[in-house]
This record gives sequence, structure tokens and C-alpha cells, in this order.
Amino acid sequence: MKINYHYLEMTMARTRINKNVDDPVIEKIKFDYNNQNETGSLEVHFKSGIVYRYKDVLKKSVDALLQKDVFVAHQYNKYINSSYTISERIKTDKFYKVIEIERKKQYLAKNNAARRARKAKTRQQKELENA
Repeated sequence: MKINYHYLEMTMARTRINKNVDDPVIEKIKFDYNNQNETGSLEVHFKSGIVYRYKDVLKKSVDALLQKDVFVAHQYNKYINSSYTISERIKTDKFYKVIEIERKKQYLAKNNAARRARKAKTRQQKELENA
């Protein structure tokens, strides 16, 4: 059975209600896509630890999920460059890599800032010792 958008929407909504999670934050979404039969496997990871896993998901249904489910679309917009629409990113079939790259950039920026702060601190200490 190939999974369509309505099935995705229904099961995701049901899981949110069962786990009593009002607004879980999406950490990572991965969609491995197979060109031949227009389907792929979908993984949605939430910060709260919930993971949705689906096999044989139609590519159209993932596209629809992002366009219609405001909740998911909002979470994507945090990571996706705003000069593209969500559906344009999906057409590349590599949209989850974009998310990972974005998060890696944020992580590196944070680390670089911390490194600069440590260097400045040691520089100040050396200047105080030399004075």
C-alpha cells in the first residue's frame, strides 16, 4: 500500500494526541526517495523523542504534507532558506540535506564564537601579566 497524504496527516495527528504533545519541535526530517516507483521512506524526528517512520510514502504526499500542514511547514521554515518555497526544495529530492547543512552552519558559528571569546580572554590575561 502506498501511503498518501491523508493517511500521513491522520497518523501524525493521532500520535500527537496519544502522546499528549501540543507542539513538538521537529529536529530532523529525512525522506529517502526512489525515482522508479515515486515512493520513499519518511522519518520525522521530534525534539521530544517521538519518531514517525513510514515506508512506501508517495512523493506527492510529502509535498502535500509540507504545503497543507502549517505546523510542519512552520518548522521547516526555520531551517530552509527563505528565498525558496518548500515545494521547490522538495523538487530537488535533497531537502533534508539542506536542513542538516543549515544546522551544521549554526553549530559551527556557535563554536567559532566561543573559540574567539576564549582567545580574547587569554590575550587579556597575558596583557595583564606583562603590564
